[in-house]
Parts: sequence; structure tokens; C-alpha cells
Amino acid sequence: MLIRHDIQNEAPPYPRGGFLVPKRLLPEILAFFFGFNRVVAVYEAADPVLNGYNLNLLFESATNIWDLSPHEVFSITISPDGKIAELRRVSAIDDATYEESRQLRVRKLQKKFQESPTPELARRIYADLKFSSTLEEYLKNLSSPLFKAKTYVPISQALVTNTVDAILNSNIIELFLRETGAGFPLNFSTHLSTMAADRSIGILFRQSSNFRA
Repeated sequence: MLIRHDIQNEAPPYPRGGFLVPKRLLPEILAFFFGFNRVVAVYEAADPVLNGYNLNLLFESATNIWDLSPHEVFSITISPDGKIAELRRVSAIDDATYEESRQLRVRKLQKKFQESPTPELARRIYADLKFSSTLEEYLKNLSSPLFKAKTYVPISQALVTNTVDAILNSNIIELFLRETGAGFPLNFSTHLSTMAADRSIGILFRQSSNFRA
């Protein structure tokens, strides 16, 4: 299973999340995070290293959206009838900065494989799942974008517009505002997995003013 966890008033050091856990160890892992009063989410076993693109959509209002993804920034204007009136790419990462970002991600994964949620539990998790002996071999065997993409491939504007359209057409924002009493700005997070295109969108709502990831 895929484990993610969070807490509203986060402060470092953070216990790392976003890792696979065999079902046999799930009760022990849940107890570990519950011991820190953290909320735990359990998903299907979709490995995070297969994520292709992650989009963080910041709804400043009902008509203005910023895609705050790490490597590109878009500005999106919504018309009164709920359609995309304008979408423009504000900035994009260069290859040298992308490679630096990729190496940082690999080092972060290496540390997570060795220490999350504790070194002993990490050893038992990856022994039980029979992972490859090295992270590089593991990424290669999975055809992870982290291994394949040596230069940055810009996200297609069609994917951005389709994602925004899906969110707007679902009426989930109106429902969330009505049920919670929250207001703008709202941050809407999605991800696209290269191996699970039919169930690749994960959603997290939070109020930007009182939540730190």
C-alpha cells in the first residue's frame, strides 16, 4: 500500500512519507504515525517514483489560478461561465536547474529508503517488498522518469487545461467551500503517474492561509 501522512501545524523535522508498505507491516506503520497525532492516508500501491507531473493549482479566487508546480508556472484566467479564458506560461526551468532538482530528488529518495519512517522499519519494509539492491537499479527497472529524463520535458498545455477543466466541471470547489466554510485562496494538488493513467489524479484541498506542507 502507499502511505502518506500529514498534520496541520507542521514543523521540522518532518517524518518522511509517500512510500510503499507491505500489508503485513501496515498496522505497525499506522501505529507509528498515529503516535505523532498525524493523519494517515492509505492508497493503492502506486509508487511515487513513477509520478510524471505534479500540478499545484492555487485558486486565488473563483476566476484566477496559478499553477505553482516546481518546474513551470502558468497563469490561468477563468471566464464568468467557468471556462478557461486565458492560459499563459509565466516561467519554465532550464536544463541545468532541472538536473540539480533531479539530483536533489534522488538524494531525498535515497534517504527515505534508508530512514523512513525509521531506519529499522525502512530495512524491514524494503526487505519484505524485495526491492532492488540500489536506488539507481530500482529506478531503472521501473522506468522511472527520474532515471529516463535527463533534460526537462515541458508539460503539455493540453494536460494543464484538461486538469483545470476537470476540476471546474466537477463542482468540487463549490461543494468544498459550502461544506467547510473555507474561503480563497485554495490549493488544489494533483499528480500524473506514468503507470496508472486511468486512476492517476490524487486530490488534496487545503486553505493556503493556515496550512503548511
